[in-house]
Amino acid sequence: MNTDSAAYRYSAALSEVEGVDLNEIEQSLQTVVDLFASNPELKAFYESPKVPADKKKIAIQSAFAKSIDGKVLSLLLVLIDKRRTALLDNISLGFTELVDKALNRVRPLITLSRDFSESDLKVILSKVEELIKNHGDQFGVDNGKSADLIPKLTTDESLLGGVILRIGDYQWDSSVKTYLQEWKLKVHGSRIDLKTAES
Repeated sequence: MNTDSAAYRYSAALSEVEGVDLNEIEQSLQTVVDLFASNPELKAFYESPKVPADKKKIAIQSAFAKSIDGKVLSLLLVLIDKRRTALLDNISLGFTELVDKALNRVRPLITLSRDFSESDLKVILSKVEELIKNHGDQFGVDNGKSADLIPKLTTDESLLGGVILRIGDYQWDSSVKTYLQEWKLKVHGSRIDLKTAES
């Protein structure tokens, strides 16, 4: 879990509420986080210790009462009471991690050296699926279930070729750049036998 312990406790408590719809809660949290990201003044208002709690609650209820799940609205109000409003982003991240684990979702980060086509994407994702199927335990994935891939693809021309795959803390690097770096280290680290070289 990438969040701090306090944010994790809120995320875990929210995920354990009886009858909770994990997807709906996740979407509601993301709605709030996205709105705050696009409206820094509202975020500053919500997080400011100088704004009275009652004033915050009225504004938050007015802004979100009809657009988010009631459990998330209750959380926003609790965070105001507890003066923990700055935890919201990490609570959202933590909740998504918990939902990923519960629903066996995997978010591979795939970095290519060039722009990719639809056919490239299909080949890459099929290889990633195969890797996860055979070594799912290394990625925190239940091998008994099929994983739901939510890939993020980026490009980095400095790789020169190949691909870098990152899933959680695991990274697989088959880029030309890394191959050349490793080859260079081997060459510099090797001792040359002068007699063999002269012959």
